[in-house]
Amino acid sequence: MDRFSSYNRKYSLAGYLLLLVLFLPPFVLLILNGYETVPALVTDMAFLKETGISLALTAAATLASLILAFPGIVIYSRCGSGIRNLLRILLAFSFCFPPVLMDMCFDILFGKGGYIAEIQMAGFLRSSAISLMLGIPLLTVMAGEHWRRLDSRCEQDARTLGASRLRIFRTITLPKLRQAMIGASALVFLRSMMAPENPILSSFISLIVLAVLVSSEKNISRSESPDAANCRKRRGNILSVFLSSIYMIAVIALLLVPACSMILRSVLSDGQFSFGIYMSMFSALNPTWLVALLFSLALALVSSLIAAFIAVRISVGVASSGSGTYIAMIPFAVGPVAIATGLMGVYEWIPETPAAKMVLTLICHVLVITSVQTMIMLPAVRSVRRSFRETSLSLGSSSGRSFRHIDLRIIAPSVRTAVLTSCALSIASSGAAEAFGLNTVFAQILRLSDKGDTAVSCAMGSVVLVLCFIFFSLGIGHSREGKQHA
Repeated sequence: MDRFSSYNRKYSLAGYLLLLVLFLPPFVLLILNGYETVPALVTDMAFLKETGISLALTAAATLASLILAFPGIVIYSRCGSGIRNLLRILLAFSFCFPPVLMDMCFDILFGKGGYIAEIQMAGFLRSSAISLMLGIPLLTVMAGEHWRRLDSRCEQDARTLGASRLRIFRTITLPKLRQAMIGASALVFLRSMMAPENPILSSFISLIVLAVLVSSEKNISRSESPDAANCRKRRGNILSVFLSSIYMIAVIALLLVPACSMILRSVLSDGQFSFGIYMSMFSALNPTWLVALLFSLALALVSSLIAAFIAVRISVGVASSGSGTYIAMIPFAVGPVAIATGLMGVYEWIPETPAAKMVLTLICHVLVITSVQTMIMLPAVRSVRRSFRETSLSLGSSSGRSFRHIDLRIIAPSVRTAVLTSCALSIASSGAAEAFGLNTVFAQILRLSDKGDTAVSCAMGSVVLVLCFIFFSLGIGHSREGKQHA
């Protein structure tokens, strides 16, 4: 074992231990406090039927998302870097788009008194449509990124030998792309799965899907080209690019139209545009909203910084050993609501105070966000050339100094992307803080929605969407294509 590999293992051990120390107590408490209800639920035919329908609808929506996203995957893998960066910012934002706000947007569009009230949508159809709208953009970016990075030499050789495009895609490209599609679909399934009544059963199902995701991620790593110079840009004919571009505009509209309808509902008063709601929200006359907003921003920032400290170490361990991804992804699969349910058991030993609730909420956010940041950082950590490290060690630098002055500088844009993106995801997250009864932006939005104050709740939702998009675009905008040190 060389010095650098030994240092990587010791460096990553702290990240794994901290993640497990934070995660195991709530997970164990979740099982201990909830296992008694499992036997009754698994024999309850009504519960099993409802759970089965929910899972079937989620699976069907995920499969439909994959099918409908394929034209977008094609154009994403073929377009230039400038257009691709813009599409990535607009499309991948679906990962941070709060499903709760998307449901509110559906009320504005299709509900009673909505802009398109003539179209009636059943509850299950609405849930499937939301999963579809949030899944298509995410699949497009994830699978498109992988397709773009595939080694194209085999395709060029097959084309030289006279093989048709369809046969090349079916026999050469699709087998390499299949695992990326499976992994992306598993992630979309986890993102959109509605949790059953019992968090333990929900966690069990999610862990099975996570195993599929991690297995696909390993196969993706094996199929990627070791030399970035071999990944040539693929070009399509003018007609395919034109039709795919139209399709991409339609997909982007899936996110922009609901968001714009929410903003329009908040600024349109008595048939005229007015920003009075926004002015009153940010004035000293509304301290409740301002406190909720500042608390949500502080929670997002602090949890993202703590998660980055853990995620960097775990990414190094996964990149050096080729294992450990499953451990990093478990909190994301279990979900924030289940983790919060487990953390509630801590109240048996500590006072139920606002400070305790804030600490437990922070732990819940850190656990989930660490998984997301690890996914973002891992490709950059894997791309660092080993020769850089070996040369630095040969020049007399210590292992720690070599890592700090070489690896961290190279992956700095990825770390910045992970922190800002997870800030957007944390702001958009609902469930954990609300489960503890804390005053957050989403608690205010849901409270006003229940009272029927649509305009103010839409204004608050619009602010959340804008903040999420700003953090997300700043993060994803710092990533640099073609500068990976592979």
